[in-house]
Amino acid sequence: MVRTLILAAMVTALAVSARAAGAAGETVTFTTTDNLTITATFVKGTKTASVSWGPALTGAGTVIVDGTHTFTSTGTFSGLSIGLHTVSVVPIAGAKFTGWNLSSKIKSVGSSVALGEIVNVTGTGQVHASLTAGPLPVTFVLVNPNAGGASAVRLSIGSYSLPTGATASLSLGSYVATLSGTKAKIQAWTATSNLTLSGAVSGNATVTVGGSGTVYVVLATSGGGGGGSGGVVVSLPVRAIAAPPAASVGSVASVRAIARP
Repeated sequence: MVRTLILAAMVTALAVSARAAGAAGETVTFTTTDNLTITATFVKGTKTASVSWGPALTGAGTVIVDGTHTFTSTGTFSGLSIGLHTVSVVPIAGAKFTGWNLSSKIKSVGSSVALGEIVNVTGTGQVHASLTAGPLPVTFVLVNPNAGGASAVRLSIGSYSLPTGATASLSLGSYVATLSGTKAKIQAWTATSNLTLSGAVSGNATVTVGGSGTVYVVLATSGGGGGGSGGVVVSLPVRAIAAPPAASVGSVASVRAIARP
């Protein structure tokens, strides 16, 4: 113990320089005025960074990091290990991948691809997928139109007033849809998977567009369900309804049979 203390006291000048060398560890230089034996024990630590991931255009796609972490909007992944990671983006229908937006401490390894892009993370930054999404086709179909006179029925959504079978071009986002031109009760609102319905009251519903799709409004027959003027959102066998051409009023009979199990 005494010898150790004496040797420590004889170190009159000490200059330390450290250079990070990645997986190789660190290089440290000591300058002393006496002969010493220094034994260094190194423990490799795990370096992490905080990285923002996601699509630059919210709702235009899903970004998947290392096959397990998903982002439909930009979000931060804290504690991400320094090194190589795999990132992919799956655009929604109607959207197009145009490249990756990377910050200075994150570099792409190889060419820019939507699926299986490899990035080298050396520090905090962002990995955002650049996506473009043009207007998306949204079609209106009136189910059981004989109950309310199909020719006069219109669905107002965005800047469009759609007769049954017509299609609007809408951007990503939420829209109030209003049904007019009929005194028939609304039995139900339903839609295909890229569209989300909420707040159906009387002749109105909110439609959130996440891709192309079809909105179905089901009219009740005379004396049928629907309960006053209130509208409800229910799950109908859309795949069976979607089989006839959207604009074909002549195929109503088959639609009606499915819509009323």
